[in-house]
Amino acid sequence: MQVSNISGQASSSVSSTSEKNKNATKETFLRLLIAQLEHQNPLSPVQGAEFTAQLAQFSTLEQLQTMNANLDTLVAAQEQMKGLRAADLLGKNIKAQGNTVSLRQGKTSPLQYALNADSARVTISILDNAGNLVRTIEKLGQKAGEQSGSWDGKNAQGASLPDGEYRFVVLAKDSTGNSVGAETFLQGQVEGVDYVEGHPSLLVGGRRVDLAALSSIRQAE
Repeated sequence: MQVSNISGQASSSVSSTSEKNKNATKETFLRLLIAQLEHQNPLSPVQGAEFTAQLAQFSTLEQLQTMNANLDTLVAAQEQMKGLRAADLLGKNIKAQGNTVSLRQGKTSPLQYALNADSARVTISILDNAGNLVRTIEKLGQKAGEQSGSWDGKNAQGASLPDGEYRFVVLAKDSTGNSVGAETFLQGQVEGVDYVEGHPSLLVGGRRVDLAALSSIRQAE
């Protein structure tokens, strides 16, 4: 099991960029203000009220920049907390919403779904990353509740497909031809935590699972 942590680097990068932007904006404002004072008409100098208003604008700008910096820090801290929460799930069994299927060396993760009612025919469509249909699997006479199907990693012509992430869509009909609701999900043991652009996700059976998609967490037996 592994955890790849880059949230600290992301936080540092955000803070550095925010500070540079803040300093650049303040410097530009001050230059404009000084240039205005240096080139003002001696016969018609800047009025006190106008000058005060400009200083107030500068103060407001500085406060907004400070608020933005604080918000950036808060967002970075929240991402770090998510990472800690994700790390606590290592080794746990989870269930989550999702319709991805992982293909590795000819082996695939199970196709898991739940039917809202008894179904006479269930059609499982396998799609590649581009959304192209690569395989269709038919199931007959399935009961309501959780079901699990399998895919051999081959297309409709029997050729083996390359390793990667695929998606599956489930359509079900009852004996009268009416549609039956079906919800796809995945479950398994958390093997690791991956960070993509500072955002943590769980690794389950080679698939990435967003923390927001979790529906249950169980201790591993």
